Amino acid sequence: MPEMRRPATPFLTAIVVGVVVAGVIMSGLGIWLVYLARHGQAVINIVGQQLDTKTAGILAIFIGGVAIGAGAIVRGMRSKP
Repeated sequence: MPEMRRPATPFLTAIVVGVVVAGVIMSGLGIWLVYLARHGQAVINIVGQQLDTKTAGILAIFIGGVAIGAGAIVRGMRSKP
C-alpha cells in the first residue's frame, strides 16, 4: 500500500522555521565567540561563571548546525510529494 503524506500544517511550518532561524542565530553567535577568542578575549564571565570563548563558540556552531539540519529534515518529511 502506498504511503500517503499529509501537507505540512501552518503550525508545524512555523515551528520548523523558528528552529532554523534559532539555528542560524546560534551559529552566528558561535562564529562571533570564536572571533573573540582569536582577538584576545579568551574568557567571558556570565553570572559568575567563566566561559572559554573558543570552546563555547565551537559548541554553539555545532548546536546551530544540528538545529538547521533537523529543521530541514522535518520540513522535508512533511512536504507534499
